[in-house]
Amino acid sequence: MDAAPRLPPDPFAERVIGRCLVGKDGAPDSRFLLLHTNDLQARYSERLGGKSRFARLAGALAAERATTPNVLVLDGGDAYEKGSFAETLSSGEATREALQLLPFDARVIGNHDFAWGREQVLRDVSQSRFPVLAANIQYVPVEGKPASENPFLPYVRYRVGCVKVAVLGLVTAGFDARDEQAKGPYDTVFVHDDRYATIAKGLVEKLRPDADVIIALDHLGLFPDSQLAQRVPGIDIFISSHTEEFLENPNPVWRADGRMGYLVEAGHWTRAFGRGTVVVGPKSVSFENYKLVRLTEQTPVDDEVEKGVAAIEAKYAPKLNETIVSAGKTIPLIDLPGLVRDAFRSEEGVDGVLIGGDTFFGPIAKGPATPQSLFETFFIQREPAGTSGFTSLWKGTFTGAQLLELKSRVRGGNLRMFLPSPLVKDANYSIGISKRLREHPDVFFNAPPPLPATSFVGEQIDLVLRYAKRRAAAGKTLDGP
Repeated sequence: MDAAPRLPPDPFAERVIGRCLVGKDGAPDSRFLLLHTNDLQARYSERLGGKSRFARLAGALAAERATTPNVLVLDGGDAYEKGSFAETLSSGEATREALQLLPFDARVIGNHDFAWGREQVLRDVSQSRFPVLAANIQYVPVEGKPASENPFLPYVRYRVGCVKVAVLGLVTAGFDARDEQAKGPYDTVFVHDDRYATIAKGLVEKLRPDADVIIALDHLGLFPDSQLAQRVPGIDIFISSHTEEFLENPNPVWRADGRMGYLVEAGHWTRAFGRGTVVVGPKSVSFENYKLVRLTEQTPVDDEVEKGVAAIEAKYAPKLNETIVSAGKTIPLIDLPGLVRDAFRSEEGVDGVLIGGDTFFGPIAKGPATPQSLFETFFIQREPAGTSGFTSLWKGTFTGAQLLELKSRVRGGNLRMFLPSPLVKDANYSIGISKRLREHPDVFFNAPPPLPATSFVGEQIDLVLRYAKRRAAAGKTLDGP
């Protein structure tokens, strides 16, 4: 594996990649190859032709470096969540280790990369082989007192062949238990600044005098990037992410200085990477031969990364792909709330369940099911960062009168209420409830009354795995009677 260089003592020192080639006319080569990824989201346990997607990606990137000396490889953030159950079992550590197997030159942190909270974020950044960028995040471990050293770099500078390249990083705001963006710091200590244009302008003014190309490596989204391009002069390329668009070609956008900039984005889930030659002209920067490269079963494999992923899974999730139960038929999305209800009743003895019907990420296929395959239906998004998933499960005691009032105030949306019938006003009922509904009942109810106190049960995947093992031990399928 062609590893990215370790950080120099001065984090702002120019990093040299490749070598400066001179043409027959004596002029230095004014081009370099740009490779970029984004929203990988822990898909190292997903196999493509029997090999980890991370190993395929690393193999493709290494093959490019082997044939082209002047290559810059950048990642747009969100390496965590939505992928491997090994991440959950290791509280994020498996994904941190898997990420370090990839040959990046720099990465911007994404909103999902804050998921496991401050200690894991600090460990991720401090032990990274490549710079981690975020110009608009300030680490404030004590209220009102910023840390003397911020863990994130606002920018990094390279000399790629003969071309001077500056890369700045920006990240979007965090999300709350509604799965909606919200203001405020990540995990109380990583203070987010949404003045993206102001911050970018300041960095461009600082970097432009000594840069041939300025790249915004940001985790904002395609539309915010297009707005930023029109407000900030001097950014040549926006490596976009967060919105997970598969852009086959660079999107041109007129900049505030009247010149042309380009937006690129490479989808999500380690499905593809962007590849294009950046050409520096007298008055402009452009792309040649840009394309989105899909990973396939024919994509080269980095054997060292494949071994590394296998070792990570063996260390943190040795039973990741062992069958624990079978499904007699495919369980479609519409039936998954009922499955959670059955699991809740079986494992926690609740009388009823209140849950959103839109908190599942794919059907359960007929046949053998493993912890990893079930996780792909019930994966976790810890929102706000450093807390449980917004789909996590809680339980408390409700009166029949409270439940009847809630039923009368349903405002629509995808709410599933599994309640005893008839409800007795003076009776008490043990009710399971999802975190989003518990913390934001207004999402589902008009002017909801205060809800009773509830206690944490676990993530959906925790409850379903317990239920699946109980079913299998009794000789039953996951979906049978």
